[in-house]
Amino acid sequence: MRTLAIAFIVLLVHLSAAGQTFQALVQSVADAPDSASKSRIVQTYLARTPSPIVDDSTVTFLYAGYARAVSVPCELNGWDPAAGPMTRLDGTNLFFRTDSLAPDARLEYKLWVDSTWMFDPRNPRRAAGGLGENSDIGMPRYVQAVDSRFTPGIRRGRIDTLRVESGKLGHAVPVYVYVPPGPVRGARFPVLYVTDGGDYLTLGRLDVILDNLIAAKKIAPLLAVFIDPRSATPAGEPKDYRMTEYAPSDAFLDFLESELAPMVEKRFNASDLAEHRVILGASLGGIEATYAVLRRPSFISNCAAQSPAYFYGDSTVIALANQPGAQGRYVYISTGSLKDTEVEATLVAKALQKNGAHVTFEVEHEGHNWTNWRARLPKILETFFPRK
Repeated sequence: MRTLAIAFIVLLVHLSAAGQTFQALVQSVADAPDSASKSRIVQTYLARTPSPIVDDSTVTFLYAGYARAVSVPCELNGWDPAAGPMTRLDGTNLFFRTDSLAPDARLEYKLWVDSTWMFDPRNPRRAAGGLGENSDIGMPRYVQAVDSRFTPGIRRGRIDTLRVESGKLGHAVPVYVYVPPGPVRGARFPVLYVTDGGDYLTLGRLDVILDNLIAAKKIAPLLAVFIDPRSATPAGEPKDYRMTEYAPSDAFLDFLESELAPMVEKRFNASDLAEHRVILGASLGGIEATYAVLRRPSFISNCAAQSPAYFYGDSTVIALANQPGAQGRYVYISTGSLKDTEVEATLVAKALQKNGAHVTFEVEHEGHNWTNWRARLPKILETFFPRK
């Protein structure tokens, strides 16, 4: 027993001298004389080491527990458990996997343990999304956005709730209108029309971002019209219409131009000029936003598309973007590089720029998720609604 104890102490000294790197752990476990020593080395390492282990351009995921198979489904592998298997460290119950990431990347992931999906129990960080929360990790040069946090003591806008009975769409549409704080003076407000409006309020926290930027005098006061695709059928049954109305859809544009915009302009002192209107959307909503400025430039000439899925809907927007005559359109397109819409977004951005549109195009080392989209919102707002 004394020999084993001395060997264990020597191994711990070796591990400490190696800077407690994961590679040192692997070697120390390999050198350990028995399973009890291996277990103690792993337990000591885990007690001292945050997880996942992040280096400049790699991340190592860890899972300690009795299991037959463990993997890391994540944005890197399209959330496929079979594509992210973890390896068991010989003689222990520690599983690990190392992936390469850009130094400024952020990644959302889960663990898959014997066919059970779970958060990483060693990582307290969570990211909210449309399908629930995921574990997430930021690389060393990733900078977390702070503009979506409440700023105490500032004046806040109000949210008015409307229910618009649409003849163009054949159902009622929930609409939420953000009215900026302060008295109305001078010219009419510019307007931001937001697809997936409920998600941009709850997950994007766009109303909070608007309050913060207006108070900091980084943007001009504006109206934001949040249009939610979740409503009810004429028979009263709940339904999500986004798959048809953002696909892209002329009926949605008819609703926007001939039903919603006139109502907003009458009730809320909104501008009726195309150059004062912007439409914003993510994923399918990004398709419809781009489609709007290509199909109805006399009505709306500015759009922001986040991770736009342009291959959807028979690539209609890609075909339109390749047609000449895009002058006068101002288009902001952003996408992630982690299994996001980078390929089709790049095609559309280049085509629109070639055909005369003013294009801002950005690729971030993130995935198709609300944390990515929320972080881009301040720049989008400052681009289209600068403080004069």
